[in-house]
Amino acid sequence: VEKASMAVVSCANYPAGYFHVYREILNQHEQDPFDVVLHLGDYIYEYGAGGYASEDAEALGREPSKGTECITLDDYRKLILDRVENIENAWVFRDDTNRMNFSGLLSVRLQLSDNLEDTKQNSVVSKVTQLLMNYRSLSTDFVDIKPLVKDEIKIGCKISLDTFTMGEQVLAELLVGIEEMLSHRIIYHDYEKLLEVKDHPVSDFFTGTFTNKGFVRSSELKEKINDVHISEIRELISNNKGIIRLENLIVYKNDIRIYDDLLTFGIDNYPVLIDPNKYFLNGENPFKFYRNDSPYELDSVIFFQIISTITFSNNPFNISLN
Repeated sequence: VEKASMAVVSCANYPAGYFHVYREILNQHEQDPFDVVLHLGDYIYEYGAGGYASEDAEALGREPSKGTECITLDDYRKLILDRVENIENAWVFRDDTNRMNFSGLLSVRLQLSDNLEDTKQNSVVSKVTQLLMNYRSLSTDFVDIKPLVKDEIKIGCKISLDTFTMGEQVLAELLVGIEEMLSHRIIYHDYEKLLEVKDHPVSDFFTGTFTNKGFVRSSELKEKINDVHISEIRELISNNKGIIRLENLIVYKNDIRIYDDLLTFGIDNYPVLIDPNKYFLNGENPFKFYRNDSPYELDSVIFFQIISTITFSNNPFNISLN
């Protein structure tokens, strides 16, 4: 080889690097091509806020972590839940569909509050996109952020009650239990109370994303539910202490009766029970209660008083007695 042309670059610390050099290499390459570009060290990297060589980060608009660091997929999930309103749940997962097999591409699915107008939904998605762009690590990108479509679930059956059991209490317990089975709600813990727990590691509070609404345990963040067995729903109902017999269990998804045991929901859908208020409209309650072989008429006022007092994931049905 008589002659070789080479461009040499080295480590690129995001809050301190001179990245215009890459453009200059390209410009020179177009005029007089290099034979090779040799990169010594990391292509690009960063430290946390206040870390190595980050003195000029704020002035350059290159603050690495904006006061919090997203290290895991759960951290991104917590960030979305804490910072954007009108989101009931969110899931972040690796996108395995890209043709180049890039490992840093992520997808997001959002369970929004019910009955949001299209313009409001678009606004929520836009806020989530901007938030993730601000806090993402340099090795990741978000390629697919979209709200989930609701699958409305209605369940009906004939229930025979124990002599001393209130039907309103049973119905409230069943709806809360089934809703818990269908959709895992987010639980926020009080930081000060957790500090009093001896076996809870304090280091957890200073790792990953800080959530203003309360501490979220990663162990309590469940995967998105894609299916549930109707036999599991049957078992949950049958195990209620006040029920002596269950008959004619029927399950509907979006008003279509499901005959298979497996009730499925797509990657872009989420299940939710119909509004409890609908159980008392026009006498169309799909739950038929009997006690001592006689029809048991449910009292809607008593039912809503009971269900509003049941502690479950910050009230899964958002019921108000006002």
